[in-house]
Amino acid sequence: SKEDTLFGHKTTLLVDQATKLVLSLETQKGDGSFDPKTDHFGINDFSRIDFFDYNQPFAADTFTIDTPEDTMIIDRIENTVGLAAADRSIEETAVEVVNQFFESLIKQDYKTASLMYGGVPAEKIQEAFENQSKGEKILKVLSIGSVNIHPNPDYHNKAFIVPCTLEISQDQKTETKTYNCVVKEVEGQPGQWAICGGI
Repeated sequence: SKEDTLFGHKTTLLVDQATKLVLSLETQKGDGSFDPKTDHFGINDFSRIDFFDYNQPFAADTFTIDTPEDTMIIDRIENTVGLAAADRSIEETAVEVVNQFFESLIKQDYKTASLMYGGVPAEKIQEAFENQSKGEKILKVLSIGSVNIHPNPDYHNKAFIVPCTLEISQDQKTETKTYNCVVKEVEGQPGQWAICGGI
């Protein structure tokens, strides 16, 4: 018979008659002469694979993840996060994501803000901005600048930097603050765009 580079001149399978599962696979290669293409010598050149604990039952908790109590869970199975481009360009979608995020913060609509920030839980968004702001209050979005492609070549056309200038009040003074938001295609949700950093 013809020599096969993987299974050789002769292949012997040992099969469990009850389960029909392969228990071992033995291959013999060559016909007694050296073949420089396969580096095999003769009929005694063989390999054997044994399948131990094949298809055995496993403990029910094998795939249970034991996470610490303070683990943040982002649910992208039940929730579609960010925005789809629809009939907008990706750059226009990135601008709209940033706009909706900050407008949601102004309205204290943390649920929408969480969706625009990649699905980070609403309570974490609220907690972060209340702790970070130190008395700051976002009054309005002044401008959203030109969208730039993220400089990381791995993110080419998959992530953008969107500068956003806000009017904020702090200690009865009004000032401006600019964030360079990173908007990226959502992992596991192709075609959806959300903020993933820069704030």
